[in-house]
Amino acid sequence: MARGKKSQHNNPLTPIMILGATWVVTKAAEAVYEKATGKPAPAKGSEKNANRNVLWTLGLTAALALTEFTVTQILEDRKD
Repeated sequence: MARGKKSQHNNPLTPIMILGATWVVTKAAEAVYEKATGKPAPAKGSEKNANRNVLWTLGLTAALALTEFTVTQILEDRKD
């Protein structure tokens, strides 16, 4: 590890806040999906309609990655 490079999580609250934020985003995405389609969000391991499952997984993964990045940036910027 290079000298002077700060660790990914200098703020001890960052991992806890990321867990909470990703839980909220997941629940919100599931609710929006159910309201829009009238069906529950695809379940993990379900083999019904594989295309829908892949698109759901890709979209949710992108949303969760963006959530993690945003929370990390907000908390780390406040500490500096």
